[in-house]
Parts: sequence; structure tokens; C-alpha cells
Amino acid sequence: MLTPEERQRIEDEERKRIAEEQYRAEVRARFQQPQQDPPAPVEKPNRIPWILGIGVVLIAGAVLLTSNLGQSKVSGDGGVPEPRAASAPEPVAKTRYVPATENIANGQIIVKAQGYVQYRFVNHP
Repeated sequence: MLTPEERQRIEDEERKRIAEEQYRAEVRARFQQPQQDPPAPVEKPNRIPWILGIGVVLIAGAVLLTSNLGQSKVSGDGGVPEPRAASAPEPVAKTRYVPATENIANGQIIVKAQGYVQYRFVNHP
């Protein structure tokens, strides 16, 4: 006959064996399940439409800029543009260019913070 200690040891070993068998069965079940498909690769956004769109905008801007520059000619009287021959010429304000050496204001002016000073220029013929 078995002593109580031997009986306890045998029962403990039997519980361990049953636990190991259950664990092995769970692992086998996990491996036998069908593998999930790997996630689909993330597609990078296509940048070609953006590049083409920016190119079209740049070309259109260049065409408009060159067409506007070609509509007026610079005359020899200080850079005032002459309008091209058109059915109704637009009035053009004359601009007088002041050389950098000519003084337009003398003395010291004090302007408060966030203030301003105005000068009126009159063209004397």
C-alpha cells in the first residue's frame, strides 16, 4: 500500500502531465488553424498628377507673363511704356523718376510708434 506522501506525489505528477497535454493540444490547434493573410501593402500616393498640374500652372503663368510683357514697349523718355496700337488706348499716368542724388525732404522728422508722415509731391513744369 502507498503512503499518503507517495499518493500526493503521484497525483501532483498526474496533474502536471494533464496540464502539459492540454498545453500541447492548444499549441497544435493554433498551428493547425489557417494562417491569416498578411496585410496588403500600403500603396504610395501617385505624385505624377500633382507634378503635371504644377507644370501646367507654371507654363500658363509664363505664357501670360510673356504675353503681358509683349503688349507694351518701353519708350526712350524714362521708361514710360507706350501702349500698342489699339482701338481705344488707355490713359497712362506719367511717372517721373527722381535720381538717387536729388533730395526730396530735408531735416529730421520724428514719427511716433505706429504713426506715419505724409508728403505731397507736386509736379512743376
